[in-house]
Amino acid sequence: MNRGSVIASLTVWLTATAMARDPGPWRHPVVAPLFLATAFLVFLGLTMTVVPIALACGAGFWLVIWLARRRSVRILAAVVALLAAVAPLLPRFALDPAALGARLQSLPSSLQHRLHMWNYVAERIAEHPLRGWGVDASRWFQAGHITVQNPMYSYQFEVQLLPLHPHNGVLQVWLELGLPGAVLLTAVVVLLLLGIERYSVSRAAMASGIAVFANFGVIAGLSYGIWQSWWLATAWLVAAFAVILAGDRDALGRTDRPGRAPGAAA
Repeated sequence: MNRGSVIASLTVWLTATAMARDPGPWRHPVVAPLFLATAFLVFLGLTMTVVPIALACGAGFWLVIWLARRRSVRILAAVVALLAAVAPLLPRFALDPAALGARLQSLPSSLQHRLHMWNYVAERIAEHPLRGWGVDASRWFQAGHITVQNPMYSYQFEVQLLPLHPHNGVLQVWLELGLPGAVLLTAVVVLLLLGIERYSVSRAAMASGIAVFANFGVIAGLSYGIWQSWWLATAWLVAAFAVILAGDRDALGRTDRPGRAPGAAA
C-alpha cells in the first residue's frame, strides 16, 4: 500500500480544494479540514511513516502561504535554491552520522540507514561534482552493507548501504548528473514555485499548490528513485489537476497578460 498511500497523500489536497470550490454542501468551511484530518489519521495507521510527515508539512506550508501570501512563495523559492546548492555538503557536516555518536542509535533504523547512505553518496559526489557519474549510476555502486540498530526492540541488522538509489531526489541528481543537472533541477523547481505564485487565481489555490509541492518534496527527499516512471507520472498527473483547480482559462489569461480585456484568453 506504500505507493497508493503516497498518491493519496498528494491528491487529498486536490480533493480538499475541489470541496472548497464546490457550490454545493461540500463548500462548508468545516468539510475540507475535516476531510484532511481524517486522511491524516488514516495515514498514521499505515506502515510508511513518511506519508503523515509529508501531509503535516504540506499543512504547515498551506497555513504559512495563507497567512503570508505571495511574498512567502518567493522566500520559499530562495530557500529551495539554497538547499539544492548545499545538498552535497549537508550529509558530510550537518548530518554526518559519525558526529552523532551514540545518539545515532536512538534514531529510527530507517533514518540511521539514510544518514549513512547520504554520507556515502556525498563522498561520491565530491569525487565528480561537475560531470557526475551518469544517469542511473546509483544502481551500480558496490557500497557493501552496514549495521543499523532498531531502538525499539534493541537488536541490530544489516542493510545494503546504497540500495539502487539514495532515497533523496536532489542527491541523486547531484550524484548522477553533477552540477549541470543540479542547476537545471533547481531552475525547474524555482520556476514552478514562481508559476504557482503568478497564476493562482486565489489565495486558497496558491496555498494548495504549495502544499502539494511541499508534500511531494518531502516524499522525494526521503523515498523513491527520482527516475521511477510511476513517480514521474504521479508528479505530472498531480500537477495537471492542480492547474485545473487553480482557476479558469480567462483568469489565467488576464494574469498572464496584464491589461487584457476579461474573457479574451484563447
